[in-house]
Amino acid sequence: MRLGWQVRPEFVVTQGARSVGALEVLQEFFGCGAVYRNTRHDNHREDVYRWCVRRRSDLLDRIVPFVQATPLRTSKALDFERFVRVLKLMEDGRHLELQGVAEIATLVEGMNRRKPSAFLNILRDCTPTTSM
Repeated sequence: MRLGWQVRPEFVVTQGARSVGALEVLQEFFGCGAVYRNTRHDNHREDVYRWCVRRRSDLLDRIVPFVQATPLRTSKALDFERFVRVLKLMEDGRHLELQGVAEIATLVEGMNRRKPSAFLNILRDCTPTTSM
């Protein structure tokens, strides 16, 4: 079934322009991902750079084992646990099913202080309510 939605996990570390070297070290250490410049048009004085890893095999074979071996000690630890759960759901093919995408959207909705999921809002709006 085609849902019109796709799940694309990405692991991202951001730094200001003065610290872009740290992202390049990460890219070299892990041997994957890419560093992107995000020009800013707000009140900050420098651009932001992002090291992004999107390839699922890199996430599963490099990033996840490393972070699990050296656990995060910040508020991002719970977000990372959810991220790993999303990857597991994808490995099980759940991202190809309506219920699976809804489960993934629910996990993602709670990560990184995100806004409510557009997918879940649409799903809620299209689900008929039963009245007795």
